[in-house]
Amino acid sequence: MAILNDADAEEKARLLDLFPVAQLKETWNDIKADDKNELCEAIVEKKPATQISAFVDSTFGMCKQHVYLFTSGQSQLKFPDAVPNGERAKISAQSALYLVRSIAEVVLLDSMTTGTIEFLWPVRIDVHAGKQIAVRFVILKKDIPSYFTQDTLIKDTGVSEETILSSVIADMELAGLDVHDGIKHLWKTKYMDCYFTRFKKARSSATENMNRTEKKGIRENDPELFKVLMNSDMLDSVFVLEKPDGVKKFSVDPSVGKLGFPTYSSKNGAMEDVVKKILQHN
Repeated sequence: MAILNDADAEEKARLLDLFPVAQLKETWNDIKADDKNELCEAIVEKKPATQISAFVDSTFGMCKQHVYLFTSGQSQLKFPDAVPNGERAKISAQSALYLVRSIAEVVLLDSMTTGTIEFLWPVRIDVHAGKQIAVRFVILKKDIPSYFTQDTLIKDTGVSEETILSSVIADMELAGLDVHDGIKHLWKTKYMDCYFTRFKKARSSATENMNRTEKKGIRENDPELFKVLMNSDMLDSVFVLEKPDGVKKFSVDPSVGKLGFPTYSSKNGAMEDVVKKILQHN
């Protein structure tokens, strides 16, 4: 856990800022603050790195995140000891948490000088039934100029998901997982409905986008299109759960097994439940 122990107070506060404020308040209810920034700073000042690390691991599932699904070719699954720019902070039989130091470079326009800002970026690898692997990235705040008092241009956002994924894929012998079967089963059985999709046609691709005022998605509003899509390769799509329980919606590119959860979850474990359901029926 050297990367967390060696981090300065601002880095630790930016790490906590990735998590929902309600969960921060619930976990550290002995700390009073006027806003989220003040709360994060107070937690860092008063609580040890071991508590912060445990919080990051246990509350990871409530963060906005990107999830990539794979199968592993390893005869015996082994988590990487490290990832690019990061180290393993926690490990269990079914998951491993990594903290990555991502250094963004900027140009400060008023003085025409360069500057940097460092983030601690949580990444987790989860093992599901058999050798199905989920590589999960908390979505970093990308409003980097807001951290500076001068007008700022971003020169480099730091290490990327693609760089980390490439390393994990090589270390764990991963192959991308097509999740069309799981997605379409949950869609057909009314676990969720699709409100936006791109899909392949014979010689082109097409886009369908339900009007935002509609309370029902493609399955209910356009049964003929639903039949077409059930036999089509879908690309970027957005699904809304019929009975939200912590998660309301998610995006997915089924052919490459990439999911996105763009909002905080109100229930710990809800995002994992969506992933598990997809894999169970895939």
